[in-house]
Amino acid sequence: MTETNVENEKAQNGAPLSQTAGFSLWKCGQSDADWPLGVRSYEAFEQFRSEYETAHEFGYGGVYGIAGAHTLKGFIVVNIVPEHLLPAGVSAAEIGTYLLPNYRGMGWNLRAKALSLAICFEGYQVDWCLFAVPVSNGRARRAFAKLPWAFEEEAAESGRFSAFTRRKTFETQKECVVYSIHRSALESRESGGALNPNGN
Repeated sequence: MTETNVENEKAQNGAPLSQTAGFSLWKCGQSDADWPLGVRSYEAFEQFRSEYETAHEFGYGGVYGIAGAHTLKGFIVVNIVPEHLLPAGVSAAEIGTYLLPNYRGMGWNLRAKALSLAICFEGYQVDWCLFAVPVSNGRARRAFAKLPWAFEEEAAESGRFSAFTRRKTFETQKECVVYSIHRSALESRESGGALNPNGN
């Protein structure tokens, strides 16, 4: 697979995904089995990207590039979770990350998750970050367990975010587990450099 070179598109880490950069990512990733099923055509992906561009402008979500050395490695999707799915007084963002196959198993998952936490805790100022993963996706669950931040794992039956977990199970038609990270876990790791999105 050819690297997605977007040097002329200013592929800053964590920047909202531009149309041209999005097209480059789509070309490299759309045939991947893990590419989001609903956006396999370029038209669908561009509509997806454009809608999240609007979401970013209004402060309720966005799609952001994961980049290094002027090369896009993948993207992050952020959605602010509606209040009715959360306990009273709690704010949270749902996060999804996608890495191109060339960059899996090379430490980019940690960098992607660190970047996504920084975007949500620093940019959106939420209390919690939530990652919904199908119970059947053993690879993703094992990868999450290797991350350095303290997290809680919740099923749909009970827990702080059970309403959100049930909603994700309904939306995906797959039993989901939700991993939640509080901003205090992030703060406790900062002194050790574990939240550096650039991995250095």
